[in-house]
Amino acid sequence: MFHMEQPSYPPSLVAARERGNLSQEELASKLNITRTAISQWETGTTAPSGSSRMLLALTLEIPVAVVDSWFAKVEAVA
Repeated sequence: MFHMEQPSYPPSLVAARERGNLSQEELASKLNITRTAISQWETGTTAPSGSSRMLLALTLEIPVAVVDSWFAKVEAVA
């Protein structure tokens, strides 16, 4: 029987950014946003828009569904 391992995805934006060896400033530059926005996303102060989530997913090479899961708690509180 052929068994494929499920890919392992980082549990948070911080972990994904660090896995990609990116600083907040570098990730912000790739997304054309401020470092402050990245910091707010990482601390759960705010959540990115849908288009920013898509760009995060593409930049960090992670499925959009995983990115969405990182911000589900932030949106539930809002």
